[in-house]
Amino acid sequence: MRSIRPHALTLWVATGLLSLSACSARIGGDGRSLSEHNDELRRDNQALRQQIDETQEKLALLESELRVYRHDTDTTRAIPDAVTPVFSAVEFGRYSGPIDNDRDGFDDEVRLYVKPTDQQGRTLVVPGRAVVQLLDVTSDEPAVLAERTWEPGAWDEAHRSGFTGDHFTLVLPLPEDLRPGLDTLNVVLELTEANRGTVRRAQAVYPLHR
Repeated sequence: MRSIRPHALTLWVATGLLSLSACSARIGGDGRSLSEHNDELRRDNQALRQQIDETQEKLALLESELRVYRHDTDTTRAIPDAVTPVFSAVEFGRYSGPIDNDRDGFDDEVRLYVKPTDQQGRTLVVPGRAVVQLLDVTSDEPAVLAERTWEPGAWDEAHRSGFTGDHFTLVLPLPEDLRPGLDTLNVVLELTEANRGTVRRAQAVYPLHR
C-alpha cells in the first residue's frame, strides 16, 4: 500500500474543509447564502408587521365609526317629552325700517333686523335663503321698487348677536328715483328654510322720509 505524504494529506484536508464550508454557506439550491435568506425573511416579516399595523388601524377606525352610528341610531336614548324647535315664523325686529345714513333728512336705505322663531316664539337660527322686496302699494299700480336675494352663504354671514339678541341684519339701498310724494314703504320678506324647505313670510309698512 502506498503511503500518503504529510504535506499531501494537509492539502487534501484543507481542500475538503473548503468544499464543506462552501456547501454550508449555500442552501436551497439557488446559490444564495444563509445570511441572504435570513435578510429576505426579515424583510418579509417587517412587511407583514406593517400590514398588520395598518389593518389594526383601519379596524380601530371602523369600530369608532360604528360606535358613533350606534349612538346616533339608539332610540333608547331619546327623551320622549322633549320639544324639538320647529321653524314656525319670521318677524322684523325693533328698529327695522328706512334710515337716513348721511343725516340729510332723506332715507337712503332700508335696514331689517330679521328674527326667525320657533313654535314658542323663541329666536331660532335658521339656515336658508331670504328674499326681500320693497313695494309701493299706495299708487294705482303697485310696483316693486327694489328686490334682493340672500343666498345661504350670504344669509349665514348676515347673522348677528347683540343687545337685541340673535338676528339677521339685511340692508337694501333705496332707489334714487322714487315716486314724488311716496311716504310709506311696504316691505315683504320670504325666508325658505334650507333643511326642510319650509317657507315663512313677514310683511310690514314703514314711514318713508323723502
